[in-house]
Amino acid sequence: MKHPHQKIMGVLLLTLFFVSTLPSLGAEGSFSVEHVSARVDKNTLRLVLRTAQPDPTVSAYFLSAPDRLVIDIADSKGSLKLGRKPATKMVRSWAVKRSGLNRTSLVLGLRYRPPNSHIGLDVVGNSVVVEVSTEPGHKDKWKLTEGVTWVREDRFLAGRWTRTNQLLFDPKDKNVEVLVGLANEKTNAREKLSDMVRRYDALAGINGGFFAGGGGALGLVYRDGRMIVPHVSRRPPRSGFGMTEDGRPLFGRLAAAGPTIKDLDGADWSQVKLALGGGPRLLKDGTTKITADLEELGPKGNNITRVAARTVVGMTKSGTLLFGTVTGFHDNHKEGVKFGPLVQWLKTLGVQEAVNFDGGSSVDMVVGPHIVSDGPANASKEKAVATALLIKDKRERLFPETATWDFSTQTLPADGKSTATLRVQLKQGNGQPVPDGTHVHLFGHGVNVDPAESKTKDGQVEVRIKSVLRPGQARITLNAGPLTEKRTFVLKAGGVKDLLIEGVGARPLDNEKSMQTATVKVQTVDQWGNGVPKQAIKCSVDGTEAVAFTTDHRGIMALDVEVSRQGGTFTVSHPTGGQHTYHIPAFESPKE
Repeated sequence: MKHPHQKIMGVLLLTLFFVSTLPSLGAEGSFSVEHVSARVDKNTLRLVLRTAQPDPTVSAYFLSAPDRLVIDIADSKGSLKLGRKPATKMVRSWAVKRSGLNRTSLVLGLRYRPPNSHIGLDVVGNSVVVEVSTEPGHKDKWKLTEGVTWVREDRFLAGRWTRTNQLLFDPKDKNVEVLVGLANEKTNAREKLSDMVRRYDALAGINGGFFAGGGGALGLVYRDGRMIVPHVSRRPPRSGFGMTEDGRPLFGRLAAAGPTIKDLDGADWSQVKLALGGGPRLLKDGTTKITADLEELGPKGNNITRVAARTVVGMTKSGTLLFGTVTGFHDNHKEGVKFGPLVQWLKTLGVQEAVNFDGGSSVDMVVGPHIVSDGPANASKEKAVATALLIKDKRERLFPETATWDFSTQTLPADGKSTATLRVQLKQGNGQPVPDGTHVHLFGHGVNVDPAESKTKDGQVEVRIKSVLRPGQARITLNAGPLTEKRTFVLKAGGVKDLLIEGVGARPLDNEKSMQTATVKVQTVDQWGNGVPKQAIKCSVDGTEAVAFTTDHRGIMALDVEVSRQGGTFTVSHPTGGQHTYHIPAFESPKE
């Protein structure tokens, strides 16, 4: 008997046509999933799994990294080939897999996940019915102050999942001040946007213009009535944004003329208070005007015309100023939009003038201390930038800034039925509870949360956390306006109650005509059928001295066992799982 290495297992899989199938000694009452169907009706995906026996034990939950929906059928085995995946953009792939010696899982790989983790689950006779939303997300609209509004919406642009963010305000509002943030107050440095927002005591902000690797701004920077950085002389002047002393927004193609700004589009910038270069121009007088080639930002220059996250500044026909971002679900560098769809989105908002700023991995919008622009699965760290556009407001902040979590317990048995209570208290920056009716969205990763969407009463929400048949660390994500927080939750496996044994296959032993090698898997499971990891079990063949082995993180161990071609016995034991003897049958060569 020897412990198989990965290489040996690979050889086994490549030589299955020489292999004889072995029986299994699994949990009593094991059955199979016989059929799976899917239907998409409006914004709901309905999955139906038909099983060989009625009333199966089922868990359904979401997981992340990568994002997927998992439906576990306990006390089941076998696999099933599926047809075409469900007809929704949300689902990238689907497959029926074995997740243990006694468990079958339907796993749907997701391009994005719904806005909350509500799962409709019903078992009717031999059918398991699961329903989930396929909406790309939700739309949030909040008054950050009486004068500044923030809007975030998850939506499709040009067939791509995107997260759009808008900061909207009247530039002539005397309580609102726009600032050009400079990293560490230097012209050759970089600083995270969230740090700049905090350092300037700003309400919110977006990343600014392009910059070199060392941090130097690659575009015009003008503030407090003086030129800080001129435009880059080796490149043509590029478009930018500015504001006059009386709050009038300006858009144009900016060049430094000594200490002053010259607009190559012909506008008067003599009264400008601040300005920041970016590029290209996107909209002028309500008409598309993408100046990427003119500013050497197209294929013959730096070429930023690919799909990427975007930062923009625009102004509507009514005079409202917009600071916006468009980002992707997983990655700001490779996901987002091209300029065409970006302009079309701006037009739907009534934007008449618009200019682009630094995009890709530099894109960020921060509200208070919170980064609001990142997609839910963006694992990238915030990138330090050279410049930013910041908003200050003297008035009271009206959005949730803090959350206090109160769990009745943060640990549950992984039995698929135990519950805990979670209360979350939300407060504004002034320490007062948020108004009644404040929307709260919750997403459970590896655990279920009910209800997954709530409204506050007396500043708090109360939800029930329900266990699933999956031991390990789970996570709960809370979204309430710009506030996003996460907490971990633990589902614990029980003690080892049983040992499951399965023969994977057998093959003749080279140079030993009387011997065979049989591959056997053993799993240590608890009273709910979950694998119990890192368990020491003793194994022997045909009564030989027992040798100890340890199961992996799933509670599974695989062994290559050498026995006579006439068959043999494989015995395993565990202090609480008992002793089991598995009979390895005589080797039978496959029929040609």
